[in-house]
This record gives sequence, C-alpha cells and structure tokens, in this order.
Amino acid sequence: MKVIATLILCIPVTALLLLAQTSAQNAQSSRFIAVEGASLRARMEAAAKKHRDAGAQTNFWTAYSFDVRSGVAVDPGDAVQFAGSMNSYSGMTVFTGKVNGMTVETKNLGVFTLHEPGGGKRTRLEIYNLDNPREYGGYPVYWLGRGGNEESLAYLRAVVEADEAHKLVEHATVAIALHDDPRVVGILKEFVRRSTSQEVRSAAVHWLGDIGGEDAFLADLVRDEAEHKRVREAAAHALGRSENPASLNTLTSLYGTIANQEVKKSLIHSIFINANEA
Repeated sequence: MKVIATLILCIPVTALLLLAQTSAQNAQSSRFIAVEGASLRARMEAAAKKHRDAGAQTNFWTAYSFDVRSGVAVDPGDAVQFAGSMNSYSGMTVFTGKVNGMTVETKNLGVFTLHEPGGGKRTRLEIYNLDNPREYGGYPVYWLGRGGNEESLAYLRAVVEADEAHKLVEHATVAIALHDDPRVVGILKEFVRRSTSQEVRSAAVHWLGDIGGEDAFLADLVRDEAEHKRVREAAAHALGRSENPASLNTLTSLYGTIANQEVKKSLIHSIFINANEA
C-alpha cells in the first residue's frame, strides 16, 4: 500500500453531485446479466454455470453491491478542490476528504471478481463505482444483486485466507474495510495477527487507523521490534490519522522509545500530520 499525503485535486462539481444518484447504476446494470439464487454463493455458482452452458471461452466477472461505510470514496470521477488524502492499494485508490466542507462519498460501490472461463480460479478483485460507466475489459458481467454483509464479508474473508495473488488478497482486504459493519474491525485485527501476506496486514493496519478506536493495538505494533518493519511503519502512519485527541501524545511517546530509523521517520510524519489536523 502506498499512502499519499494531503492534497488538492480539481474535479467538476457536476460529477460530485452525481455521487448520490443511482440512475447511472440502473443504466449500467441493464448491460449486466442478472443471476438468480437464494444466496450470494448460490448466485456465484449459477453465474459460473450460466457462463459454461453458453459455451463461452472468455473470462467473466461476477459483481454485487454492498453496504458502504461513510466518509470514503472510490473512483469518484474528476473533483473540484478536493482536500484530503488518497491511499493506493496495488492500483485501487480510496479517497478520504472534503470538497467545499462536504465529505466526498461514493455509496454505490460493487465488488467485481474476474474469473477464468471454467469459473473456478479468480484472477482479479476490484471495487468499482457503479455510478461511473466502464467497459470491464469487454468481458460479460453477471450481476448478483445486493450482497448482505454477512455473506459478503464471508466471501471476501475466504478470498483473503485462500492466500491467492498479493494484489487480489490486498483488494479483498480493502473491500472488507469498506463495509459498513461492526464486525470489520475484528476481521482486520485477525488478519494483522494471522495473515502471512504483508500486503494484507499493512492494508488492515491502515484501515484500523481510519476506522478508529484501536490506538492501543496500533501502538503495540509500533513498539514490537519482532514485528515486520512494513507493518510497524503502517501502524505509525495509521496513528497519525487517528481522531483521538490522545494520539499525539502516544506518537511523541513512541518516538522516544523506537530504535528503527524507518519507523521513527514514519512517526515524525504522523506527528506532523496529527499536530496540524488537531
């Protein structure tokens, strides 16, 4: 994950006004192939069967919408005077910030998984803004409807735990973090503790900082000299994004106890960010 500091971008106001509308989604979903089924998993299996039965030899997408947490934007279009931060995860960028004092949000997102023709192997997982037109690489899109949080989180968690390609599992981790569900924090903390993928662990740590309430957990990661340097740096950055008034004291206290110079640099950056946003 690459974290990009506070910035200002230029985006047309009209694009921002469209973020809360669903007309574009309706136009797009009319191009999708609707799939029926009693559960998200059943609809995924039905999509793979439908693709096989059609004799298609191309890759195909399965896609569904989900409950998106507030205060985040993915693929928001072009923006006017956007002030905030954007974080890139192997090509997937998430925006957190405001335009003219108003938080930029994209609540109409979908989880898109690209499958090989047989339907078994996943090759990509993306989060796309359903309000924006897209060609999807020319591959057919099988629309699974709305994914309930329990089903969606279970699917994405299985993707992460399958230990597939780094980009795929990192994107699945971000997709989990984008869900508006109280179980997300527990899932992310478990990834930090148990995943063998540093991409997954670093992304999970970053989102624990954004979601908030986990300063003690993050501080312990920064202190742990046996922990992977990348995760310690991610935890230091995450503390810098915390809205907890006590975070600045935590950061300055940590700085005096850490020997690793790269981790100390991350703490300096976070102290600066936190102090200027206080």
